[in-house]
Amino acid sequence: MKKLFIIALSVLLVFTCTQVQAESSATAFSGKRYEEMEVHVVAYNNGSTAISDNSAVIIDVTGTAGSTLGAYIEEVATKDSVYAFGVAGEDIAIGSVGKVVVKGARQLHVVGSGVGIIAGDLLATSSVAAGLVQEYSTADATAGGVIGVALAAPSGGRVWCWVNPQVHK
Repeated sequence: MKKLFIIALSVLLVFTCTQVQAESSATAFSGKRYEEMEVHVVAYNNGSTAISDNSAVIIDVTGTAGSTLGAYIEEVATKDSVYAFGVAGEDIAIGSVGKVVVKGARQLHVVGSGVGIIAGDLLATSSVAAGLVQEYSTADATAGGVIGVALAAPSGGRVWCWVNPQVHK
């Protein structure tokens, strides 16, 4: 009987503490902490340049199957790259690892001032400069990669984007 009482009390405490913690969190439903919704991975910068925070990155396909393939990233100036992988979540030096956001809300650097981009536009890598994004423009029936969808019009050379890399055709 004593064991049953202890088990019941333990279960009750677990559920009570969990509920109190969730309800007392200052940022539980504030909508101000976009970082809490980010999904990120750690990847190795195998490119020839450092990658800056908020830059679009692609997967480096020169990796070795079974060991490094899928773990290497780089910044390149390729329009609508099918290798779109995500957005750097921090500065990543050449030959080091860093956080890459692969899903969630994130700011990205845009080509020029991003004129013409509006909320709902698909965003992709740019041929103008490595790490920048522009409106996705690959024609139908041609493969192209998308970094995500614009959440608002650009401001100050950056655009808020829901990062969700995928290949479109």
